[in-house]
This record gives sequence, structure tokens and C-alpha cells, in this order.
Amino acid sequence: LKWARSAMKPLVAILYMTVFCVVSPIGVGVGMALTDPSQEGEMVTTALIVLQGLATGSLLYVVFFEIMEKERQKSVPGVLQVLAMSLGFIFMVLLGLAEVRSERSEEFQVKLL
Repeated sequence: LKWARSAMKPLVAILYMTVFCVVSPIGVGVGMALTDPSQEGEMVTTALIVLQGLATGSLLYVVFFEIMEKERQKSVPGVLQVLAMSLGFIFMVLLGLAEVRSERSEEFQVKLL
């Protein structure tokens, strides 16, 4: 929608969307291939770490420079925005820790059987 309102030529917008539509499934395929349990090796682990780092950097860029910038422009007190953002990050960290703990307990139960 933003591209439709901009001065971008329609052909360029279609090219951007086509590249995005082609690259996304390729990225999913690469991720699936690297996380295949049958392929464990130093090269696969290194590639997986690098790709996860790139994905994390991209996500942080979008969050901090796109989403949060728009939220800062709203007429809500800054302290309330910081509090809500901090609570959101803490909640996500707690969810991640709960997932890790759950996975570890499942591995322990499997070893007992």
C-alpha cells in the first residue's frame, strides 16, 4: 500500500515484490536444510549461527528503526512507552526461558525411558 502511494514506478514495485516472494521460500528451505537432525557437523553449525545472527540483526533493525520510531511519534507519555516496551521484552525473555526449560525436561524424560 505504501508503494502504491509513492512515486515508485509500478515495474520497480513488481520487481521488488517478485524478488521478495522468491527469496523468502529459499530462505525457509536453507533453514530447514541446516536444522535437519541427520546433518550434524561443524560447517552446518557455523552456517546456522551466521544465518541466525543475520536474522536477529534484521529483526532488531525492523523493530528499532521502523516500528518503535512510529510508536514514539504517538501522543503517549514517554515513561509509559518505555515501561510497556520493557514489560514486553521481559515477557518474551520469560517465554524463551520457559521453552528451554520445557525442552530440557522432555530430554530428561526421554533419557529415563
